[in-house]
Amino acid sequence: MRGSGGLILLSLLVIAAGIGLFLYGGTSDARSPLALPLVIAGGAVVLAGLVMMILVWRASRRRAYAEALDLPDAIARWQVYPSDMEAFRAVDAARAGRLWSLANSLTLPASVPPEGFPIVVGQQSLLVGSRLYDHGLKSFGTPGEISWHEGEPGFIEIACELATTNAPQIVVLRIPVPASARHDAAPAFAHLQGQVTAWARKQIHARFGNHFQAAGQTDDTPHRLQRRRKILFPVLGIFCLALLVIIFLRPF
Repeated sequence: MRGSGGLILLSLLVIAAGIGLFLYGGTSDARSPLALPLVIAGGAVVLAGLVMMILVWRASRRRAYAEALDLPDAIARWQVYPSDMEAFRAVDAARAGRLWSLANSLTLPASVPPEGFPIVVGQQSLLVGSRLYDHGLKSFGTPGEISWHEGEPGFIEIACELATTNAPQIVVLRIPVPASARHDAAPAFAHLQGQVTAWARKQIHARFGNHFQAAGQTDDTPHRLQRRRKILFPVLGIFCLALLVIIFLRPF
């Protein structure tokens, strides 16, 4: 990763040199024969520096992913196969249907190869399919609650509180745990559970009580707020349509 840092720094220097050439040419006397060539050369150098930076960044991400995938001291690792994922999508959608805040924020593979996709929980990282979250749960905010759900497949559900400029938001991560991986996933659950503090749990439950009501239901019926939302949007649509009719069809 040190080599990547050096190449990124070199890319920044190339971009800075290109900007310098561009500005020098742009502020030179327009009658100077070097003005236009300097502007063109500066733009080309900036573009080359940006391309170089993108290539270096992508290469560093590939190396980071490969290292996380093969972590010798990983807390836990398991595979999710196509049949597991098919069943999990139905479970995932049903829970999201209870209340919008229960939607899964993890990016899961759209298609699963026959050999499945990996889940690797490291000391600080979380790898799901082709996505690597370098900072683990902290990539999504402050972990406030975690629960283990049995099923075919089962899953680990984590609620994180994300601080925003307006108001805190709740972010849910739902990690599939096939029946064959229950033993392998148990250390991961214990490790992730250890990242939830009593204060964070108290805060997230106090701020998002309706969310945890929906999460704790015994069935997948929509929460009252979800039902209210389904009614609210059509009513707002009708109101806006009526308002437009009044504005455009009223006599002048």
